[in-house]
Amino acid sequence: MQDAPRSASRSGPTDSGATNTPVTTPTRRQTSSPPGLPDDKLEFRLLEAVRATRGGPSSPSAPGSTFDPPVEDIGNPYAWVPGQKWRRALDTFNCAAGSQVEPDKVLPDQSLIRCDDEAVVHLMGPVLLSGGVNEASAIAPGGESIQWIVRLELDDAATADFDEITTKIAGSGQQLAITDGRTVISAPTVSQPISGGTVDITFGGDGFSEQEATALAERISR
Repeated sequence: MQDAPRSASRSGPTDSGATNTPVTTPTRRQTSSPPGLPDDKLEFRLLEAVRATRGGPSSPSAPGSTFDPPVEDIGNPYAWVPGQKWRRALDTFNCAAGSQVEPDKVLPDQSLIRCDDEAVVHLMGPVLLSGGVNEASAIAPGGESIQWIVRLELDDAATADFDEITTKIAGSGQQLAITDGRTVISAPTVSQPISGGTVDITFGGDGFSEQEATALAERISR
């Protein structure tokens, strides 16, 4: 098992090895926090940097925004590099429970800071894919997998977008954060391009437990 880096820099790879199905590998077991609001839409954004919250993990009920996010013309989200204002914001962002969401300041073509269920702060780039997951399910070991996996089935439009996204970042170590707009659900790396509309999320080492895989699938499905 390998955690995400705790510094403001791009994250390293955590490839679980080759399988028969294209696989992404999350670097944290992010399955325990409550899901977002029912109308929150799943988003996929590139993870640019992370910071561990001082004082240890907590369970944030909502992200806290402690700054006015700069509005930038981000022409190429794959090449975007966070400026000083974003890095200062990452260093001061508040994950405390009770913080207020500011939806009017969340724009899909802009960057975003949100926390995961262990109060690790994530700085992400613009939305690369919004929605598009028809189903998420926990798959028991057997057949092509010796571990529990979380399988996502994408719709046709998302399949094409995911193919493009994963082709660009496969093998680079760049993490693809999955967020409901309120919290970061998972931040997997991509081991190879995923073109068939089926995405398997695995966990390194001993893998997911049945409970962890089921909980993650349920969060993604909401």
